Amino acid sequence: MSQKLDFANRREPIFCTVRKRGGDEVQVIRQRFSDFFNVKESAIQVWESASLATFFIEGNRSAQGNSWYHADASSVSITVHSIFEKDILDKESSAGLKKFARVINADGRDELYEKAGPVGYLFHKLPQDVAYAINDSFGFGSLYILDDAVSHTAISSSIEALALLQDSPTGLSDEYWASLQAMGHPAGHNTAFAGITKVPPGQLVTLTGKIFRLRESHSVGKFLLSCKGEEPNFEFAIKAAKKALSDSAVGADRPLLIGLSGGRDSRFVTAAAYSAGVDMNLFTYVPPELEAEVSQQLVEKIGLSDKFELHREGETKKAGGCSYVKRKSAGSPW
Repeated sequence: MSQKLDFANRREPIFCTVRKRGGDEVQVIRQRFSDFFNVKESAIQVWESASLATFFIEGNRSAQGNSWYHADASSVSITVHSIFEKDILDKESSAGLKKFARVINADGRDELYEKAGPVGYLFHKLPQDVAYAINDSFGFGSLYILDDAVSHTAISSSIEALALLQDSPTGLSDEYWASLQAMGHPAGHNTAFAGITKVPPGQLVTLTGKIFRLRESHSVGKFLLSCKGEEPNFEFAIKAAKKALSDSAVGADRPLLIGLSGGRDSRFVTAAAYSAGVDMNLFTYVPPELEAEVSQQLVEKIGLSDKFELHREGETKKAGGCSYVKRKSAGSPW
């Protein structure tokens, strides 16, 4: 890998925890990261325990809260994605990040259990010389591992960072490219680079000076199968949808404009928005009139006909036409 990565094009921060082999390799790794990611060595933070070293490079976009990480004498916790709710990252300590996880300390037993699914999360306990990393339950997170007896054993949010740890030139993964050509998508958790794999969804990685293991922490598949045959409970989904819509409208200087794509999802969004009391306008192009008419029926059913009405603009059965439901006191959503 000779080509540098332009720092301006990298939005997210990078973390990497490496099992040390001795010598001045921590400084060597720091220099490699500095050169490839095009950042000053002084901008790369490093935390070391007896056998592990954690590297962290800030992204070029600020986190929603105070920082992407928190570090003190006992630990460092890092996340690399900004999709957390603001009240979780907006903390002066690691309490916000740790809201997603709990640490059990009993007779030397140190385990990190996922609770809600952080996307790419690292927790390095410095005095205990152990690092944990978790990928989210759905596998959206960027979390990768390198277990190479010749070079290093490491966890990182960056494939490139792991490739830079390899002492020999990075090779391509035959499994990745063969399955990509045969099926149109890579099989399993292989990446394009040999020796580097993605952490499976819901997996917990434990790294110490002697231990390197993956353990299933939370499987969405198993959870869904365990619920088979049970009476569905939609309460949480409804509450979450209402909260998301309400939060979207906070501070807005005009009604929330919601585009409906058709089908049951549109009806659910409409009903949730109405029941949440959101000031909104709804519109649809596909199908031309159905969703707006369904919205109007919902308005009538819950007794809000005096506040909302159905509007049509243009030839709704032709391209360019549109139907929408709006508050009678509000103007056109356009």
